[in-house]
Order: sequence, then C-alpha cells, then structure tokens
Amino acid sequence: MKSYPTTEWAVTAPSQLGFDIEKLDLARQWMAEKSASRPYRFLVLRDGQIALEVNIGMEPDRQVPIASAAKSVYSNLLGIIIQERKLNSAEEKVVDYYPEMMEIQDRQGPKLGRYAFPKDK
Repeated sequence: MKSYPTTEWAVTAPSQLGFDIEKLDLARQWMAEKSASRPYRFLVLRDGQIALEVNIGMEPDRQVPIASAAKSVYSNLLGIIIQERKLNSAEEKVVDYYPEMMEIQDRQGPKLGRYAFPKDK
C-alpha cells in the first residue's frame, strides 16, 4: 500500500497546526452522537501531519469499504497532487503512475453492461 507523504505520518498538536481545539472537540462529540454506537473513525490532517485521529470500535489499521465515498477522496487527492505539480492535469492516466490498480479480482470490477461513458460501450 502506498502512503502520502511517507509511510509514517507525524502527529502534531492541533494548536500547532492552527486548529481550534474546542472546535475539534465539538466535531468529536458530533461524530459520537451520530454514530449511534456503530464503529467509526475520522482523521484530521494539515500539511501532511495528523492533528487528530479517532478510532471508535475498530483498530486503526483495519481497512473498511467506503463504496461511493471513495470518489470524494479521490477527487480531493487529485486536486492536491495537481496543485503540488506531481501530475500535469486531471487528464493524465492514473494507471501510468499506479499500474497495480488494474489488478482486479474476479467479481470486483465494473458490472457488465454498466459504463461510465457511452463511448466506452
């Protein structure tokens, strides 16, 4: 698994990263109330440093499916790497940088008959 900016992320006091600790506590309380006793996690990052990590009811390294929410994650990451000039544009192919993404297990890829764009039919 590839990680950014490195495989180990520095943990820094939220106040040193410019966060309001009281507001972070409010976010933590809000998540606890919304979770209805279900496991959850969230992470607050700034400048490649962890300001807050919360794991309730699950281990920090447990991978969980996020389904369609992945699109928002990928969109944000794409914007960051373009801003950092690690990609020239959103038109570049991810597979050129991450060929492993094409190693798809049976029954894990696109569903037959479903296409993102009509031209791909």
